[in-house]
Amino acid sequence: MDRGTRLRLSELNSTPTSGKTASMSFNNCSSGCNGKYLAFSHKHLVQVCEEELLSSATEECKEITINASAKTTDIVTQAKWCEIAGVAYLVVASVVGLRIYTVPFSGSASEMELVCIWTPDKQTGKGFERELCEPPFRGIACPSPPSSSDCLMVGSSTGGVIFFHVEGKDFEFDQVVKGHDTAVTCMGGGANCCVSGDQDGNTTVWSAVSKAEQCRLKGDGHPATSCHVRKDRVFVAYSTGNIKIFLRSTQSVAVEIAAHARCIWAMDIHPYKNWIASVGEDTMLNVFEFPEQVGNLLSLLFSSLLFLFARLPELDISHLSSSSLPS
Repeated sequence: MDRGTRLRLSELNSTPTSGKTASMSFNNCSSGCNGKYLAFSHKHLVQVCEEELLSSATEECKEITINASAKTTDIVTQAKWCEIAGVAYLVVASVVGLRIYTVPFSGSASEMELVCIWTPDKQTGKGFERELCEPPFRGIACPSPPSSSDCLMVGSSTGGVIFFHVEGKDFEFDQVVKGHDTAVTCMGGGANCCVSGDQDGNTTVWSAVSKAEQCRLKGDGHPATSCHVRKDRVFVAYSTGNIKIFLRSTQSVAVEIAAHARCIWAMDIHPYKNWIASVGEDTMLNVFEFPEQVGNLLSLLFSSLLFLFARLPELDISHLSSSSLPS
């Protein structure tokens, strides 16, 4: 955030999402269509709004509301934008199955089209194992573009990693593999690969081409809340507030950061810079820079208390620097 930015609570509240706030769940805010839209879940609904209008004091947020199913008890567990073969899809996972929507990059949220409804109850055929596809579903990923494999991966509560083949707007069940002994809690994409994390903190890297396991990284019993992969490095955030950086080549921990005082709710990696951002239950937003060479120290680029912006009616942060904020 620019240090000279002036924030007012009236501006934040001028673009309400119909009074609906994001549910308190891991990775519950996703940006899609080159940053044009934000999506988050609220109970059984998904709110989609235009990102550029969120800070506007004069325009209301253009939004649509998506029902995960006809029942209000069918809670959404995650909503995530995925770019597959140049098309933006909003993948909505719930306690019953998946719903997948698409919107043109040049279009608007009102043009979103439902292209797939999938539930394990209606799935049969080769490669399907019902016991590995038990809801609720959590963890959504696709390989980072450009990719030689057009696929989507979703995690299940019984440790299964479900692969879908994508062709055009058609999502076909491909196979499910036993990825974990406990529930999958998060997933992230990389170059022709994806990574999944589970309730015990174990993470597994998968080939998006062969659907085979590439490496398995052992946790310490604490849930993995967010994970990403870039080249040889695997980034995993935990409910303990720590972030670990593993090396795929040696399957060992290269760096461990005490990033937060409490549970990390979300973590993301910059598309091309060596930056990782994390937010936690301690109301802190931290941005770290990791070095190109393994063994060098990480540096904290930015740290900010998020709750200040929500609690104070008017806050001028032009005089603050990242070093003056509590760490």
